[in-house]
Amino acid sequence: MIYILIILASTAFCYGPIFFPQEADAAKIIFKSGKEITAGIIEKTDSYIKIDFNGNPVYYELKYISRIEEAQKPSEGDCAISESKTDENQKLKEEISVLKELIRQMNSEYNIKLGDLYSQVDHFDDAIKAYENALVFNPNNPDLEYNLGVLFETSKKDTARAVAHYRNYLRLRPDAPDKEEIEKIISFLLNNSSF
Repeated sequence: MIYILIILASTAFCYGPIFFPQEADAAKIIFKSGKEITAGIIEKTDSYIKIDFNGNPVYYELKYISRIEEAQKPSEGDCAISESKTDENQKLKEEISVLKELIRQMNSEYNIKLGDLYSQVDHFDDAIKAYENALVFNPNNPDLEYNLGVLFETSKKDTARAVAHYRNYLRLRPDAPDKEEIEKIISFLLNNSSF
């Protein structure tokens, strides 16, 4: 609890008031009754303390106070540390973003490889699942769309889904070398199916 107070106090002094004004030193005041409050000390004498409690000055006689745990006021260097920590946090966020992208790419590549292997051993349902998982991570991959088109056409006999995947393939690769062949397949499937 004291550590949190110190962090909050240093934040207040660096960036302006959060819980107490900048000129008041943060403190945790523990009364003999067991009650505890956190406030900024405005004034301290041999007989009383004046605190800023929720924006109001309040006086307490020291005879009713068990102890006062005062937070250290940060120096200007602490504020500079805070700013460098912000820079460090930004760099960490950038690293997180890069790692997320790498994980996305790796998941896509692993699922594509898994789909290829399942197709080679005629486990077509598993191949479809793997390719569809890869599409989640890489939705603009024309090769995945093509592979799914072939699987839905040949192993599942699902004309609607095969056509949808072939069309996505051509949309993602408009200059595909096999464009005419795929358009013929789509036309054949549409003319020879009852979906």
